[in-house]
Amino acid sequence: MAALSEVLERQTAEGEICEKLEGNWVQCFACGHECRIPDGALGVCKVRFNRGGKLYVPWGYVGGVQCDPVEKKPFFHARPGALAFSFGMLGCDLHCAYCFTGDTVVVTDRGPIAFGDLFGSAARKDLRPDAESAFPDGVRAITATGQMREIRGVFRHRYTGRLSVIHPYYLPPLRCTPDHRVYATSDTATPPARLRADALTSNHYLAIPRTYGFSSAQVIDVAEELATERVTYRVPWGLSALLRLGIQEASARGEMSRQIGRTLAKNASYIRHVRSKLARGRGGDFRSRGFQIEGDRLRFPKEHRPGIRAVVRLDEDMARLLGFYCAEGSVVPSSGRPNSRAINFSFSHAEQEHVEEVCRLLHDCLGIDGHRVRRSTT
Repeated sequence: MAALSEVLERQTAEGEICEKLEGNWVQCFACGHECRIPDGALGVCKVRFNRGGKLYVPWGYVGGVQCDPVEKKPFFHARPGALAFSFGMLGCDLHCAYCFTGDTVVVTDRGPIAFGDLFGSAARKDLRPDAESAFPDGVRAITATGQMREIRGVFRHRYTGRLSVIHPYYLPPLRCTPDHRVYATSDTATPPARLRADALTSNHYLAIPRTYGFSSAQVIDVAEELATERVTYRVPWGLSALLRLGIQEASARGEMSRQIGRTLAKNASYIRHVRSKLARGRGGDFRSRGFQIEGDRLRFPKEHRPGIRAVVRLDEDMARLLGFYCAEGSVVPSSGRPNSRAINFSFSHAEQEHVEEVCRLLHDCLGIDGHRVRRSTT
């Protein structure tokens, strides 16, 4: 009995979408791989091959027939929601495009969003036995060129098999199917090219698009973020808790403030002030409060003025300041001042330019001035 490869080899014809090269090589343009195939070898699809400098392609049979949503197809300018009649031979022309896990994050004009969240947020969905498709409305994502392009659809398929995990420095890991293509290069002088995920090594540089912008300015509402935060602080009194209790009891007996003040050697106006605090339930040694807003500034009780800005722009400068904090920052509590914290950025004596930059960023982003402290090194 003939092997399947022998049967398929007879079901071929000379291809037309190709270019003949020197040395009996041919280049196939039937799919995005654009394979350069030497004489006697197969293309990526394993069904197109070079024999004697000629490209032979499948002919005379159909390996599969299916009606698919047109959004799944690698072509454009078709009516959305239409069905495409699909048929093909055996082998793989274009690798599967559904090769990311649902928790993979894509950068959009609405900020970073996971594929799963994009799928779930779409109002229109198409459910089929072999796949599910969702169509987000008016969302654009960044492409490999760094430009924004509208998302036409998000597709979900069941997958069982290996996953490749890419760990770029300073970025979250990326999980995808092994045959997914990413733009990478092993030589910084060579432009990135599409490589299989399972072909990457620690010597490769991954291309990361950077030139994108958001649809609206991003800000941090500090008041909203700290709405549930409260601090407890000590209240200074000129009278002990026992004497304050005595004032409360004397007032309950109907004694006048002048009489109580004479007993305690205090002015009557001060006694009235203490009684007012006691009547409002503010006669304890400790109090707990949230922040207070003064103009465009926010600060907590007992914190030195002016505090920080109540609204902070999340721009490139703020992102860089956060990066400096992640790399060189720390928070140190003050033993002499409860609820007091100081942010330290630690640099070597040779990193004076970083010191100057952090001071500038603190002033520009948060409206506070940093203090330089030079310490001896070990």
